[in-house]
Amino acid sequence: MKNILILSLFLASTFGFTQEIKTNEAHITFFSEKESIKAENSEVESTLDVSNGTLTFMVAIEKFIFPNGMMQKHFNQEGVMNSVSFPKANFEGTITNNDQIDYTTDGEYPVEVKGKMSIKGVSKEILVKGNIVIKNGQISAQSVFSLDRFEYGVDTKKESVSQILEITVKADYK
Repeated sequence: MKNILILSLFLASTFGFTQEIKTNEAHITFFSEKESIKAENSEVESTLDVSNGTLTFMVAIEKFIFPNGMMQKHFNQEGVMNSVSFPKANFEGTITNNDQIDYTTDGEYPVEVKGKMSIKGVSKEILVKGNIVIKNGQISAQSVFSLDRFEYGVDTKKESVSQILEITVKADYK
């Protein structure tokens, strides 16, 4: 029994403990000023490791919902997002100021997240500002930022969709 305890302590100190929290219901909205196009996805997977600030998002492209079915069909087709060949978009990053967040104390903590956004097989480093909000022990992440869709090869529908999209992210972790 003593050997099992010593082995457990050794493994814990060697590999460390992660303090990962997750959600499968993060919410992402994108908005295009041209023609006021808005789409929402409430089935986004996200993890946050509070011990080191690692933050990930996995977005199923076909889960974006538009105000009408025709927009949704065009969005998923080969010439636009091509959701058959590129079914997911991903973000993997780190909260650069994670050491300034007290995850045990209620408050709103401004953060910067640096990482890699991957859309349609194109990966780009981005830096995004946002907030970690802690209320009654519940942790959420929020951000609003701009994304240049042309940088990710989404350059069709120029006459009806803005090049720069407003992206809103909200994740309530469990």
